[in-house]
Amino acid sequence: MPEALRDPIWQFIGALLAFSAIVISILLYWMQRRRKVLSYEIVSRTPLLSVEEEVKGKLQILFDGSPVQDVHLVIIKVMNSGNMPIVSADYERQVRIAFGENTRILTAEVSETSPDNLEASVSLESKAVVLAPILLNSGDSITVKMLVSQFDREISVDGRIVGVKTIKRAGEGRVQYYILTMGGMVLTLVGTIVLTRSSPPPPPDQPSLSERLPEILPFLLLVFLGYAMMLIGMLRYSRFRRVLRSLFS
Repeated sequence: MPEALRDPIWQFIGALLAFSAIVISILLYWMQRRRKVLSYEIVSRTPLLSVEEEVKGKLQILFDGSPVQDVHLVIIKVMNSGNMPIVSADYERQVRIAFGENTRILTAEVSETSPDNLEASVSLESKAVVLAPILLNSGDSITVKMLVSQFDREISVDGRIVGVKTIKRAGEGRVQYYILTMGGMVLTLVGTIVLTRSSPPPPPDQPSLSERLPEILPFLLLVFLGYAMMLIGMLRYSRFRRVLRSLFS
């Protein structure tokens, strides 16, 4: 066994593993850095009447005695996705849920908060719903339920908060990281299978494993690349990051 460990191929593999450990340590440090993140999720955009019902005049919705058309129930969740609290003093400009130019906001209210004792409130502007500044600890969320007419499917969430560049929609880029993770798994699997078939001690009349290093080096690099892709993709998932933080905190 000691002789085998002195083989250049195993020294190379050891160097790759050491480098991987360094990369993981850097990524874990990056994950645990203090950062403010405010994001939002469009929970639902549900029409109250179908287009066919409205066109044929079978049903009609009245609001304050006047008919309204293309009425949708829109539910949006705003959440602190970072690991630092956002305090009331951090709001230079309040968080606004804005709609398109033709959309009319009929009603808006806070339907749910997490935790339950979060005393959130909203107010109405002409084309936007405004959230009152409030302390949001990591993981806190506010769900706002709105009834709008002439809905043109245009929604934006904006605000100016200390330490937060933009309020991003939750899950942006998720598909790319699914592909990255799955691609990394495939590369790692393929490289591992090839290396496993190449690793057994060769017969006496065959080249040694160290002599075949140039031949199997591409597959070693393939395993390392796949491993790195898979790790980066997994670290983009907030649930996975929370599990790692709980393990290493």
